[in-house]
Amino acid sequence: MTSGDIKELQFIAPIENLYSIVSDGIMSHERIGSRPHRSVADREVQARREEKRVPPSQRSLHSYANLYLNARNPMMFRVAKEMGQDALCIVCVDPAILHGDGVMIADHNAATTSCTFYGSPGGLAHIDARDVFVEWWTTDESKRKIMAEVLVPDVVLPRLIMGIRVGSKEAQAAAITALRESWLRDHVRVDSHMFFPPDPQ
Repeated sequence: MTSGDIKELQFIAPIENLYSIVSDGIMSHERIGSRPHRSVADREVQARREEKRVPPSQRSLHSYANLYLNARNPMMFRVAKEMGQDALCIVCVDPAILHGDGVMIADHNAATTSCTFYGSPGGLAHIDARDVFVEWWTTDESKRKIMAEVLVPDVVLPRLIMGIRVGSKEAQAAAITALRESWLRDHVRVDSHMFFPPDPQ
C-alpha cells in the first residue's frame, strides 16, 4: 500500500464521546488521562499496550492515538455486540496525517508480540490491502493483519476529522445531537455494513 491508496483513516468511538473528540481531538490513552469519557477498550489488551514500546523512540504505545486502516475489524465486532451498533460511530480522519511528525505504522494489531513498527508513510509498503480490506478474518494471522494501525503521537487534531460514520438512522440522529453546533453535523453518514448489523429475523 501507499498513502495514495488510503481515502480515510478510522477511529472507533462511542457516540457519547463525539463532542469531546471534535472539540479536543482523538487523544492517546495517556493524554486523555482522567478526563470523562466512555472507553471501548478491552482491559486485557490495554494492559499489554501499556507495556509496549514503539521503536526507535521507545515511546509507550499508550502515548499514541491509534487509527485503523479498516475499522470493520475484530474490535468493532466485539464492541458492536457488547454496546449495540447504535451506540457507536467511526470518526473518519484525513490521511494527510500519515505524513505527520513521528507517525508510525503497525503492520497489524500493535498489542501483539509479532507486530512490526515502521515510520509513516513508507511503512505502508509492508501492508497488503488484500489483508486489511477483507470481508472476514478466518485465521489468527488474518485477524491480526486486518487490525493494522496508524499511530499518531499524543493527539489527532480536530481539524483533521473529515466526517462520521454510523450504523443506522437512529445512530445518525444521536450523533447529530451529540455534535451540537459542530460543522460535522452535516457529515454524518449511515454505513451499516461497517458495524456488523444483526441478521434480520
